Amino acid sequence: METLLISLHPRHSQNILAGKKTIELRKRPVDLSRFDHILIYETLPTAAIIGYCEPWEIEGRTAQDWGNLKSSLCLTSQEICDYLGDRMGYGIKIKNPQKITPIPLSKMREASILPPQSFRYLSDIDLQNLGIRLQ
Repeated sequence: METLLISLHPRHSQNILAGKKTIELRKRPVDLSRFDHILIYETLPTAAIIGYCEPWEIEGRTAQDWGNLKSSLCLTSQEICDYLGDRMGYGIKIKNPQKITPIPLSKMREASILPPQSFRYLSDIDLQNLGIRLQ
């Protein structure tokens, strides 16, 4: 089973790790059968993998429908509309957020793993190269 690596701005990654954000919204669907953990890369100024969580369901909705769940997304209705426009959005419902010792971008580069624009799948070998053990 692979691990999903996502890039998030600090506001969103910190809300996930604090347990406030329980749905991560994406423009592209992901295949839940491919992964059982989500690694969280926090963008600048942190520029490091800082934690992980577990997905348990993925759901597709319009921006208007996601507006009804804005507290779980930690987004305003306007932010949801600005992000999705008239496209379908895919929410990854998440649980069990865990902080880890940050893995800086320099170590990621040594392992030939660059932060994704949206998301990417990592193999068990990729995790070993980063020194990550997920529970």
